[in-house]
Amino acid sequence: MVEQENKESKPETTKTIEEITNTATVAYGAGAIAGGIATANPFLVASGAVSFFGGFLAPFMAKNRDRYFDELKNDLERLISKVDGLTIESILTNDKVLSVILQVYPVVIRTMEEEKVTFMRNIVLNTALGINIEDDLRSMYIQFVADLTPSHFRILKYFQNPMKWLGDHNISLGGVTATGRRTFLEKAIPELKGRHDQFVADLITRGLLLKGDWLNVMVSDFTSPMLTDMGKELLRFVETPPKMN
Repeated sequence: MVEQENKESKPETTKTIEEITNTATVAYGAGAIAGGIATANPFLVASGAVSFFGGFLAPFMAKNRDRYFDELKNDLERLISKVDGLTIESILTNDKVLSVILQVYPVVIRTMEEEKVTFMRNIVLNTALGINIEDDLRSMYIQFVADLTPSHFRILKYFQNPMKWLGDHNISLGGVTATGRRTFLEKAIPELKGRHDQFVADLITRGLLLKGDWLNVMVSDFTSPMLTDMGKELLRFVETPPKMN
């Protein structure tokens, strides 16, 4: 009887998120991955490789899972404290929110990229706030986050407002009146070490950056924004909701 009373008095927020965690774990946990490997190559079963690697994969994924849901729970609690009328029940009975949580789950349990994990949490928060994005685009954007790297997103952020980025990072225009967009992109994100072309090509292919002539060495509007409408919408989808600040 005491056990039942304790269970019923458990906070609704924690209980609901734990239920989602358990459901997702069944669908996407180490056993599912190991099962996929075994199906693809049955000889691995006989060799015991599935059990061997599963012993290392399961703790890694469990650690990522627990951290993700703990942080998401904290974010949701902050969100409902700042938005009138928003409750944990209204969020976690919203089919779009639940669908997004399950869509991002396979990514967050396998990545070590903190920025990507943060993007995935923000996607859930923005969905909970009712951000207006078509269903098919929402799924496509989630896949973009899964496929692209944090460097891709830094490039998108730079081209959202190059002048602001350069100013925020104390990068001087040096009196230059005409140059190529690559010149200042390399100054803005030097850690790519000359690999900027490939990253930009990836973003153009996905329709997130305008083609333009950013490689031209004599472009006078080299600090103009270069995002497409999809690029702008994607950034809005992955950034921390203004209401959280």
